[in-house]
Amino acid sequence: MYTLYTCSKGYTDEPTSLAPQIALEEIGADYNLVEVDLFDVPEWFYKLHPRGKIPVLAVSPSDPAGEPLLIYPSTAILLYLAEQHPSCKLLPAAGTNQRALAYKWMIYLSEELQAWFMMDSFPERYCLEESQKTIIESKAALLIDEAWQEIDKELATHPYLLGQNYSVIDLFLYMTTRWIRPEIHKRLNHYPNIARTVSLIESREAVLRTLKNNDMAVIS
Repeated sequence: MYTLYTCSKGYTDEPTSLAPQIALEEIGADYNLVEVDLFDVPEWFYKLHPRGKIPVLAVSPSDPAGEPLLIYPSTAILLYLAEQHPSCKLLPAAGTNQRALAYKWMIYLSEELQAWFMMDSFPERYCLEESQKTIIESKAALLIDEAWQEIDKELATHPYLLGQNYSVIDLFLYMTTRWIRPEIHKRLNHYPNIARTVSLIESREAVLRTLKNNDMAVIS
């Protein structure tokens, strides 16, 4: 049994647990979804994540007396679920060149692109004075645009980041396309290959179910 801890409704319109939720739907898992109030993080949640962040995936042990396996952040959850359910083919086989490419793209999306989104969304965390916030936001927007250019070029000849095969890497990319501010989202329209991939992802039943469960609309 899986339990996925996510942010409560009202904290954000685009939960950072979206990709893990879709992955759970893709593999047909039996799971519980628990909302956590991030405006006032309860003490019990710090036992699951010492910094009080979401998402967290708790995997119930086979021994009822055992402790659950706790997995975070989203990248680790996605890779874990894909490996635990290989028949769903959400990750290339271990030891292959495609698996190496999966690692490359997942690390790029999480360590670089996501970091720039954090700069854009929370500029106050990256500056000492209020007057610097606009500079941080502008720089983050430029870095995000550079990333879109690289990703759009990669998708010019195939539908997904790993070629013809849909994977959890695409789920993470899809999740990031929903984080951006409206003024940046307009610039995303300049990248038709990313838009095509987003449309393909949003045509999947597991994705549509997840969006419906979260009262979210498609963006393609």
